[in-house]
Amino acid sequence: MSDLIPNITEADFIKVIQQGKIKELKSCEVVGDDYSFTAIIPHGDMFSGGYARTQAEYLGLKSNIVGGKDPAEIAAGEAVEDKYPNLTKAREARRAKREAVKV
Repeated sequence: MSDLIPNITEADFIKVIQQGKIKELKSCEVVGDDYSFTAIIPHGDMFSGGYARTQAEYLGLKSNIVGGKDPAEIAAGEAVEDKYPNLTKAREARRAKREAVKV
C-alpha cells in the first residue's frame, strides 16, 4: 500500500460511487481481496485533469507492453455472476438518463 495517498477498501469505494460522490474523493489506492489499483481523481484546473490523463495513459501503455489481455478478449469470455447488482442498476439508470437528455 502507498504511504503517499490514502487507501480505501473496494466496498467503500463502490459506496462512494453509488452515492455519486466520486468527485469529492481524494485520489486513493483501492484495495480488493486479491488486487489493488490507484484511482486518480484530479482536482483543480483543467490542466491537472489533462496531465493526470496523459500520465495514466503513459503508465498504462508501459504496463500493457509487459502483459495482459485486451478488454474485448476478456468480455468475449464466459460471463461471470454480477457481484454488485445495485451498482449495475445505477449505471444503467445513469446511462438511460444521459440518453434521455440527448434526445
